[in-house]
Amino acid sequence: MKNWDTLEADENLLMNTHYTPGRSGRNIDKIVIHHNAGNLSIADCYNLWQTREASAHYQVDANGRIGQLVWDADTAWQADNWDANITSIGIEHADINTSPWTISDATLDNGAHLVAAICKYYGLGRPQWGVNVFPHSRFTATVCPASLAGTQNAAYMAKAQQWYDSMTGGTPAPTPSQPATHGTNLEALADAVIRGEYGNGDERKQRLGSQYDAVMAIVNARYGVTTNTTATSANTGVDIDGLARRVINGEFGVGDARKAALGSNYEAVQARVNQLLAGGTGTSSTDLNALADAVIRGEYGNGAQRQAALGANYAAVQALVNRNSATKKKQEGTTMADNTLDTQLEEIMETGTTNIPDHTATPYTPVFNDTVRTVIYVATLVASVIGLGFMSFGSPEIGGFISTAAGIIAAGFGVAYNPVRMAGK
Repeated sequence: MKNWDTLEADENLLMNTHYTPGRSGRNIDKIVIHHNAGNLSIADCYNLWQTREASAHYQVDANGRIGQLVWDADTAWQADNWDANITSIGIEHADINTSPWTISDATLDNGAHLVAAICKYYGLGRPQWGVNVFPHSRFTATVCPASLAGTQNAAYMAKAQQWYDSMTGGTPAPTPSQPATHGTNLEALADAVIRGEYGNGDERKQRLGSQYDAVMAIVNARYGVTTNTTATSANTGVDIDGLARRVINGEFGVGDARKAALGSNYEAVQARVNQLLAGGTGTSSTDLNALADAVIRGEYGNGAQRQAALGANYAAVQALVNRNSATKKKQEGTTMADNTLDTQLEEIMETGTTNIPDHTATPYTPVFNDTVRTVIYVATLVASVIGLGFMSFGSPEIGGFISTAAGIIAAGFGVAYNPVRMAGK
């Protein structure tokens, strides 16, 4: 870098495409970290981005040289997120190894130095991972920046903070375990942890580094997790019952989101949830009623979507939904004659049955009595046979007349005489 204070790079090789002039009136408030997924030079990046719809503001090569490819005042296409693009500086880093991806010491040192310089120049404050310095993976589904968010993250951020302290002439800032000084930053990290951006277990510890304990203290406090030094279980002092009731109330989401939010407490809390919903002590009926109300309001969708969202609660909640729906219809005096087809279909989906009216015909009452109808039926039948005989062996004209007349009479009285209708008599 020719000048760290003024952000003058070793080489300016500015893109003529695949960037957006200006920043749509927004200010720079963050840095986004990338890796090349290859050992690229400054020129290699320039050439690649001539055909690929991407760019970044800076490239740090394997020797530590820094090139500027998009002016800071312009928007690089680097984060796969427009809002992030217009508010951030993107820094690429060359990899010297592929399995796993790692960067050289020179790249790490000068990349961290550049982060510190940018933080100082734009007044972003001391570099903090997840606060003013973010991985590319924060904004889209990607493994980028690989080791810079993993095995080399702690060293990278430590260097960035050392350089920042040196450049600002201040003493090193207190560690993140002192929330009084860095409360806002820690709160932001806690928000990100709750959103699942830092994974679980060892992954979360590694990515948060020295900030882990302080951030998790905030996360646990928000979820009502307390510590009891006299407890001996793995989930020492955790209010499992309270967390379980909050799960039932929907505060922790479902599936992976719930697992991420509860962390190491997940299994114990879920076991208590199952116990409550199965009829254990507590207020599980109230909780189920609340979920049933949410289902009726449409918050849990239908069919497979509803089943997946409710999980183990599905059967119990759906039973309440069905009962409540039936009660409501009864109270409102709802009849199927007034229902729309959509209402009928909804009832079928939720209960498997519907109260569609029975359209079976009422018993038929003939106009003529059985004797008269039988005589007419037999007479016309005999006349039709006679007419057929005349047509075949005598006078076709007479035979045709007899058959036609018999058919007319039979057809007319056939409405009144239907042997099928006699079956139920």
